[in-house]
Amino acid sequence: MTLSVLDIIEGTSVDGPGLRTAIYFSGCNHHCEGCHNRKSWDIEAGKQVSIDDIMKIVAYNDFNVTFSGGDPFFPAR
Repeated sequence: MTLSVLDIIEGTSVDGPGLRTAIYFSGCNHHCEGCHNRKSWDIEAGKQVSIDDIMKIVAYNDFNVTFSGGDPFFPAR
């Protein structure tokens, strides 16, 4: 299974307390007022990344993780 990912930031300190891995997903139909990342609404803005590859990055860094939108459960293209 793959998810549409805009970006993965390893070792960020601005997406939550302490160092963490931030995973930004693409694809969202919620279109929340005040969304801080409207680029994430477009499913085509991301690239398909397997869950296994995402987990390898998370395990390698051994940081807490922030999942940010879009919506990670948005249907794949």
